[in-house]
Amino acid sequence: MRVSTKLKEKGSDSFDPTFVPYSGPEDAKILLVGEAPGKEEVERGEGFVGGAGRILNALLQQSGIYRPACRIANICRYKPAANKFINLPEDLVLSETHFLLK
Repeated sequence: MRVSTKLKEKGSDSFDPTFVPYSGPEDAKILLVGEAPGKEEVERGEGFVGGAGRILNALLQQSGIYRPACRIANICRYKPAANKFINLPEDLVLSETHFLLK
């Protein structure tokens, strides 16, 4: 899935148009939600695989929680410029938030 033409016209300098999908079972009992993917997440196409993901994995392991049983999501599935959520176009944030809440 890619960003709509309308959003692309807003400028690729505000976000990376690479889509990072949610992962894990849709019926998971645990939903882990991040802000937006970072560089490593965009490169690997999976959420929480960078620095925050390594911390998350350690915390889950300490808690006895099996990561593959969790649903991993981000408020926005696109990497914002300079990793600053504030740089994302408002209509992208609103559409992503609506999708997450479904």
